[in-house]
Amino acid sequence: MRERLPDTRRSVTHRVKIQSGPRPVKLYITVGMYEDGRPGEVFLQVDEKGTTLSGLCIVAGILLSICLQHGVGFAKIKEKLMYQDFEPNGMTDNPDIRFMRSLIDYTMKWMEGEFGE
Repeated sequence: MRERLPDTRRSVTHRVKIQSGPRPVKLYITVGMYEDGRPGEVFLQVDEKGTTLSGLCIVAGILLSICLQHGVGFAKIKEKLMYQDFEPNGMTDNPDIRFMRSLIDYTMKWMEGEFGE
């Protein structure tokens, strides 16, 4: 059963720059929250509009949101997605998460720091 988010909700947006290849990639993570502070929706965007990478980020955000709204706990999602290794990967400008194996790896690590579990 789907647990819908309230029509008006708090959210947090985070930006990180990844040094991957000749040009850095900027990832934007926006998380909408339930009234109790749990994450309920995730939007992932990169600064490369119209690319395959951008499309995959949008789809990953939709899938994460569906899982969260249908009762899959963040701990289970994190267990399955953290440490996935694919490009872009590399050093970040976030002093708390210096290296990421992939955009989804970074997203899980950042959300773990922000929301626990």
